[in-house]
Amino acid sequence: MDAIAAALMGHIPIDVRYVDESLHAGRLIADRYLLTDPVSEEERTQVWNAEMVDAADALVSLCFFDRAIAEDRALLACLYAEAHAAAAIDSEHISRILGYGVDAGVPYVAMEALTGQSLARYLETRDLEAGRDRMRARLAPAELVQVVAAVARGLEAIHDAGAVHRDLSPENIFVWKTRTAAGDAESRIEETLDVKLRLGVAKAVNDTLELARTLQRKKRGGGGAASYMSPEQILGKSPLDHKADLWALGIVAYEGLTGSIPFPGRDLGDQLVGICTRAPLAASNHCAVPDGFDDWFARAVSKEPQERFGTALEMAAALAETLETTSR
Repeated sequence: MDAIAAALMGHIPIDVRYVDESLHAGRLIADRYLLTDPVSEEERTQVWNAEMVDAADALVSLCFFDRAIAEDRALLACLYAEAHAAAAIDSEHISRILGYGVDAGVPYVAMEALTGQSLARYLETRDLEAGRDRMRARLAPAELVQVVAAVARGLEAIHDAGAVHRDLSPENIFVWKTRTAAGDAESRIEETLDVKLRLGVAKAVNDTLELARTLQRKKRGGGGAASYMSPEQILGKSPLDHKADLWALGIVAYEGLTGSIPFPGRDLGDQLVGICTRAPLAASNHCAVPDGFDDWFARAVSKEPQERFGTALEMAAALAETLETTSR
């Protein structure tokens, strides 16, 4: 492990709790962002909604990091480099990075506030509305094609910039529905599912700060984001390339279609071993799936990265062809 990753592991132990008590509604960050309400607390970050005081009705999301990063020049420089690189990525399918800095000792990154809800919440909400006990609801094949295509375009922009997302999961994919008149028939309304990927601070391929942070976060236990990690990511192989994101997109598609994960385990350790060594459960074991999906998924999550799809766009196109052929 290189010096930056080693420094991170040394300065921020795995069992450190990150809840910064100085963050509260009404606090002004960098004389520009007024905190309104907390969104989430994770092991290394807190996310808040905020308003930009110099722009009317402008909403943003602020991601705050552990103070230990601000106290180490190498780590802070690494975080800034990551945020700067992410800010240069331009795609309508990813959230924009608006700024970054340190306020009263707390590092932060300001991001575009996303419309709608996470794909994870979308599935849970649909499930509750349907009156089922399952925690996940299945996406219709047409919806799945829309989601995967949009995420793939976002990933392609990230990969073209020489970066890797590293943390793709339903929690980082935001969806909302748009209703428009279909063609000339004003009485016929067409509903589409719009999608945007929360970029956060996706990492440059050779930058190990996020890799170290990710490996720590996955040790919390349970399924969660660990379910979307590729074998090479679990094993800590470096440099990590875009094929890790393609693996994660395959898992997202599988879960969206079946409502289940392909590598279950008795506990986190067993699940990670399964990801690295066992074949996935065929989607058709869970429910009726379109012909060809099992083959598509098997390629998406090949243990050997070079045997996966070449790009996110190729992967999305292959899924669309598979599902559309089945529906004819």
